[in-house]
Amino acid sequence: MKNVLRFFIIVFFLAVPAFLSAASVSVLMCQNNSDIEALRGTTVMIENGVLEILFDRGHIVSGSKAAVGDCDMREVAAQALKNSAEGFFEFMVQIVVTYKKSAMRENPAKIIFDDIDHVDLNLVRVRTGHDIYEKKNIVPVKSEHENDTQALKRFAQELGYAVANVIQGTR
Repeated sequence: MKNVLRFFIIVFFLAVPAFLSAASVSVLMCQNNSDIEALRGTTVMIENGVLEILFDRGHIVSGSKAAVGDCDMREVAAQALKNSAEGFFEFMVQIVVTYKKSAMRENPAKIIFDDIDHVDLNLVRVRTGHDIYEKKNIVPVKSEHENDTQALKRFAQELGYAVANVIQGTR
């Protein structure tokens, strides 16, 4: 019985630091493309990639309802920041995916890497409402050995690592 109790005490003290270092992060996706009302598969894949990296780094993550089309991105971000504060999140990441004007419109669910023009990242400390990281990310060149899905997954992971590294540097 004493050994079992010791085991649980040791596990508890080893696990507590991991929970204390976890940041809570809310992710808001915005799709800046007024021609398509539906959320593109490409946008969803970017969100999933960023959430996956943040979660794998030990952070508590949650996604907000995505903003699509011709809405006022500042107004959407302000509401998401308010919701993040009410949810006691430490950080909010706004990811704005801007598509090329020539992007395919007939199948928004299809993953098309070359349709993306750029992706803007904006990391906000919820408590103060101040931006702590802002970057316009130009889409990297797709390797000749990658298909669209592989290239998009790699790019989404790069975005996730960028956010995770900034969060780690602020703590």
